[in-house]
Amino acid sequence: MRPWAYLLLLGPGLCLRALPAQAAPGRIALAETAGLGLGIETTLGAAGIPALSTGSRGAGRTPAETGLRLARLEGGAEGRSAGNSRDGVDAEHRRDLKLMGLSILLPGLAQWEQGDRTRATGFFVVEGGIWTSFAVFRIQGHLRKNSYVEMAQIYAGVQNASGRSDDYYRLLGSWPSAYYYDEYVIAPAARALYPNDLDGRARYLAEHSIPADEAWSWQTAAAWTRYQAKRSASQQAYHNAGNMLGLALANRLVALLDATLIGRNREQPGALHLEMTSGASGPSSAELRLHYSIP
Repeated sequence: MRPWAYLLLLGPGLCLRALPAQAAPGRIALAETAGLGLGIETTLGAAGIPALSTGSRGAGRTPAETGLRLARLEGGAEGRSAGNSRDGVDAEHRRDLKLMGLSILLPGLAQWEQGDRTRATGFFVVEGGIWTSFAVFRIQGHLRKNSYVEMAQIYAGVQNASGRSDDYYRLLGSWPSAYYYDEYVIAPAARALYPNDLDGRARYLAEHSIPADEAWSWQTAAAWTRYQAKRSASQQAYHNAGNMLGLALANRLVALLDATLIGRNREQPGALHLEMTSGASGPSSAELRLHYSIP
């Protein structure tokens, strides 16, 4: 086959230009594709059989320069791939931080952002119930406290009842009168501290005995019993209000975990489901449930 026949094998669509004329003897330079930068030439071997070879458009480049250029291209591709990977990780971290912030601000907002309206509504309802219960318990505690303070003023003769400390009202619930408190608590302590020092004992009694303007004495045992019950109910209401604050914190933690760890895989088979519901033991209790759907 003659050398010009190889031109027909290149096919249409190639833009050709002549290679330099100073080709080595025995080599016939055919053409170079203008768009791809590949030179094509044929060499007549000893047996007169032509062979095709390709070369770079940059005839003056050394192998080292060509290798450096390829390394730069590969390095650039790897850099773009690593940059895209980092951008994806950063975007995921920003998304998780946003979901965490929404869950702390109001449980259910993160689920609403994810498009899960049902679970978001559940968290909203639980959060509303928690704060409603907190307000109710605080009001109950305050009203019951006013009631037992009023009882102490009427039935125990307490002066300046609204200005007394909680420790003072604790003593009113433990002792029927200030006299019994001094007689059975303060006097034995004075005798134990100053067994042979009457002056020291007297000073101790003067410093620690109930003053006259703070003295009390319950008129009847029934009034004293009702006072104890009302004070206990007030303390229990305040305690329940404190439990509501703990539940509000727990609700935020559950919503945060649900949005960041479980929410992204909720639609997949075998996904975990985490939820908090009101407990069976009373309005101040709650249950944390973890469900696993079998695929």
